[in-house]
Amino acid sequence: MRLSISFLILLLFSSQSAFAQKDDVLMKAMMIRDLGQYSQAVKICDEFLVAHPKSSEGYQTRGQIYLKWGSRSRALSDLNRAIELDPENGEAYGSRSLLYQEMGQIEKSRADSRKALSVGVDGLDSYLLRAKLLDFDRNYQEALVLLDKADKEYPGNHHVSYSRGLILGHMGQHVEAVKAYTTSISIQPSFHFPYVNRGNEYIALSRWDDAMKDFDAVVALNPRDALAYLGRAKVYVEKKRHPEALEQMNTAVRLDGSPEMLYWRALVFALNGDAKGARADAETILRVSKDPELRSSAQELLETFKGY
Repeated sequence: MRLSISFLILLLFSSQSAFAQKDDVLMKAMMIRDLGQYSQAVKICDEFLVAHPKSSEGYQTRGQIYLKWGSRSRALSDLNRAIELDPENGEAYGSRSLLYQEMGQIEKSRADSRKALSVGVDGLDSYLLRAKLLDFDRNYQEALVLLDKADKEYPGNHHVSYSRGLILGHMGQHVEAVKAYTTSISIQPSFHFPYVNRGNEYIALSRWDDAMKDFDAVVALNPRDALAYLGRAKVYVEKKRHPEALEQMNTAVRLDGSPEMLYWRALVFALNGDAKGARADAETILRVSKDPELRSSAQELLETFKGY
């Protein structure tokens, strides 16, 4: 059957309109996320995915919302699904790279950064991913030079300042890292990642009260961010307030039951003289984790409390 030219034109514009509507919905979800209305943003994505269950962009967007919300397990699940649906989705690889970095899984973050670049991520994301790879390889000065170039091309971007803070922290330049994170926060006060990292830099500088203020700020911005409660626990440990540290770690584990978080709680159990709790977390780590370094540390804990 031959189709008329007018029908083909109508079909073309209808398809373009449908794509535009899809993009508008996901863009709206991201805008609402940036206002801190995470549950509403997720709801928009949920409804979108009911209508478009095979949309890689839909899962990617919801994963990015969960990532900023601090729900790392859900973020990982959605980003994995986005990549499964579209193995060339560079933005999903880039977001998962950031997630892995926050989880301390550097090799996985490195692999995703490389994959994102190989499938064609460009613009600011390209600068940030290349700087991250240089950082992982401890080519710190090259990474900072690259971020300086990004700053000139994309002035006043909070992600650039945040990335600079990460690199300076890895270099042991804690005062300079604090300045970089402070710049990131001043540009985008609702972006909670820099508060967590600045809090950790304050801990490195033994500025316990300043660190606690930053972790409190994260909880106010995003009460589901487990790293904020971990940060609070670290401060309480430094202040020898071990029961309060354990209370914070229980909350952190409830929000993020990863083996890494369980190990931190096991250490706090030990500080509280709770051998049973420390052993239980160490045994769970050995059962579920494949990380050899983490497994070795957990085994060491078990040996320490053997017979208690």
